Amino acid sequence: MKAAIISAFALVLISGCATYVEGGFGVGFNDTPLARDTYRIQSYGETFTTRQTTNAIALVRAAELTANNGYDRFIVLDYDEWTKSEYYTTPATVSTNTNVSGQANTYAAAYCSSSASVYGLGSNAFGNASTRCNGTSNTQIDASAASTTTFRPAQTYEMQKPRTDMVVRFVSVDSPERDSALLVRDVIRRFGKTAGIKPEQAEFIVQQVGTGPAYYSAPAASVVPMAAVTPYSVPVSSAAPRRERSINEVYASLTPQERSRVAEMPFAEQIDYLRARQ
Repeated sequence: MKAAIISAFALVLISGCATYVEGGFGVGFNDTPLARDTYRIQSYGETFTTRQTTNAIALVRAAELTANNGYDRFIVLDYDEWTKSEYYTTPATVSTNTNVSGQANTYAAAYCSSSASVYGLGSNAFGNASTRCNGTSNTQIDASAASTTTFRPAQTYEMQKPRTDMVVRFVSVDSPERDSALLVRDVIRRFGKTAGIKPEQAEFIVQQVGTGPAYYSAPAASVVPMAAVTPYSVPVSSAAPRRERSINEVYASLTPQERSRVAEMPFAEQIDYLRARQ
């Protein structure tokens, strides 16, 4: 995994649709608390889910956890993305197709013979007539058949499903990491639609935002007797100290062309690119 402190403006994702569901079937997320202010978030997608979508789901879940705990921003301590490959094999098949064609011819013949006789008796006449027929018929059939057998071997298809894994920590109001952290409202505004949350869900998350409890304090100074301190002089400069620009300010200063190039970079390289310009 690549350790980095991620800025909200360094992550330029493509809008899309997703199912923002904890433990959802096919697309969703899971999270595990590692400390009271630190969580591990894993998001996953199906074959047609993009890595931008799983990244957005993980970021939105991190923002939601941050708001639920009363903070307004967080940093990404650790991040990784990969694809999980699954394989599907179709069964082998055999099919046979038979075509039959032909014709039938029938021949018939008939032979008939007739006979008749007449005789008289007094004033009456009598007669007999008969007809006898003999016939034959013959049917001839000519036909042919052709069969084609097709064999389709088993085929294996690879299905790649994107995964995102990140560890985040909430940032309190007095933390030195505050300027480099992601703002909950910015994450929800930029990635909420891609992650698949509804507008009312986004509004509810933002309403919970707070500044968080103060947990960072500077190391306590050792107590030294005044007699043991050697006097020395401190040079005084009239120039105001130079303030380092935050990553948010660096991103805002980029041209549209530079922002497009940043969007095409791998996730961690985006941060390196912006940090180099602070």
